[in-house]
Amino acid sequence: MSRTAHDVAPGPPLSRVPVSALLVALAGLGAGILAAGISYDDAWITYRYAYNLAAGDGFVYNTGERVFGTSAPGYALVLALLSLPNPEWVPTVSAGLCVLSLVACGAAFATFGTLRGSTLAGVVAGLVFVVNPLALEAFSGEMVPQAALALWAATLFVLDRPGLATACGVAATMLRPDGLLVLAVVLGAQVWRERRVPLVRLAVSAAVLAAWFGALWIVVGSPLPDTLAAKQAQRISGLWRPLGSDMLFWLLSLTTHPTAWFPPRPQPGFTTFLAVAAAGLALLPFRRRWLLLAAWPVIAMVAYRQMRLPFFHWYLLPPLVLLALGAGLAADGLARAIDTVRRRFWGASVDPPRPNVLVAWAVGAIVLLVTAVPMARTAWLQRASRPHAGERAYIAIGQWLARETPPDATVGYLEVGFIGYYSRRHIVDPLGLVSPGAAEAIARRDFLHTYRTRRPDVILHQPVFYPEYHGIVVDQPWFKAEYRAVATLPSGRTQPITVYRRTLERGAN
Repeated sequence: MSRTAHDVAPGPPLSRVPVSALLVALAGLGAGILAAGISYDDAWITYRYAYNLAAGDGFVYNTGERVFGTSAPGYALVLALLSLPNPEWVPTVSAGLCVLSLVACGAAFATFGTLRGSTLAGVVAGLVFVVNPLALEAFSGEMVPQAALALWAATLFVLDRPGLATACGVAATMLRPDGLLVLAVVLGAQVWRERRVPLVRLAVSAAVLAAWFGALWIVVGSPLPDTLAAKQAQRISGLWRPLGSDMLFWLLSLTTHPTAWFPPRPQPGFTTFLAVAAAGLALLPFRRRWLLLAAWPVIAMVAYRQMRLPFFHWYLLPPLVLLALGAGLAADGLARAIDTVRRRFWGASVDPPRPNVLVAWAVGAIVLLVTAVPMARTAWLQRASRPHAGERAYIAIGQWLARETPPDATVGYLEVGFIGYYSRRHIVDPLGLVSPGAAEAIARRDFLHTYRTRRPDVILHQPVFYPEYHGIVVDQPWFKAEYRAVATLPSGRTQPITVYRRTLERGAN
């Protein structure tokens, strides 16, 4: 295999790679430990699949009902395998995997930067990534591990380890089906560099993934999650805004810029981080050696948009990779500019390919001081507030259902993560993530279809949560005739959740 000078990164030898990677990895370890208590509702859907699999009930959400309701089947399998001694370990195992994945992300940025001739850019990118609220808020789910696999796929490619890079792409695809984009990027990069199709690696990847998706088809009835159709139906209904606009306003909600779409929660340093990242991304066309790291985030965002998916905040992990890269390039570009001025006015016999070390790290320290340090301080101050009030309330409601309802009871609600996991009850989901046959009804805005056709034994009603569709359930004639309020429980929001129990025998009209 021939290699051009473009493929071989100038700069420090590989023996120095672990030094910068270790520094960023340690920062990632500290940030990850602080964030270990963070979780979001949808992640607990995957936890319940993992719990049931580890407990011997199969790869199911509701026992006896075959529905592919998790977007991360590979992650569920890993959690289940690591929790075989005790299925109750699932949440703890996931937190540990997210901590290790954050460490791996930081180390990958630092290693890639050193290999590409700018340790400064890699270290800055890694540090602003590991303390970033966009990364920490995605904890407990599969997106941080997927980002780690994507970053290491690119890094291993630069290290001339195409087999391992391809393996990372395959693992990312098994973890979550849209990881196929990681595999496509790394295989495309190999074709570009080698000027031929890597047939052996392509064939092995195809065989492994064919076996994986074939097994999913046999076990759960489909190679792709049912959640994809459900989320697309949500977007088609028109009550979920476009992914791009929601993503923009979510980012703005973390800055000092007011937004009417998401509650404002300014994060110190985040506004400066966005500005620095934007400046650095403007340099990306002139720093083509870094384009490989930008390929997955860009392609992922285009794919999400083309699939007409609604926005969920964990989708911000690919853009965060791009933004962190921009911050690193901004620091490197500023250091180079300052050093150019220094040499022009103070003289230098040789025009070095990289800025002076002192200049570089002075610039890096300043960038980190105004971006990473404030974000890290916020993560430290917020550590005691996890899980937050709404999550604590959902855990308590799930535990209440486990105590107060019979084991075979069916429970209807539209956020099924925490409540489903802790209640261990059969969940009826009106949004169709874990209940079959709802996608078509959701697309035509019939959000009560699943409740109306399945008549769960218990329905939880939150009047301020999605009132435009869920709030109307209590006005339905069938609901008034069949259900009675039996309890009112704190929700962690402005109004409590009312528990309605069906008073007619199952099957009554």
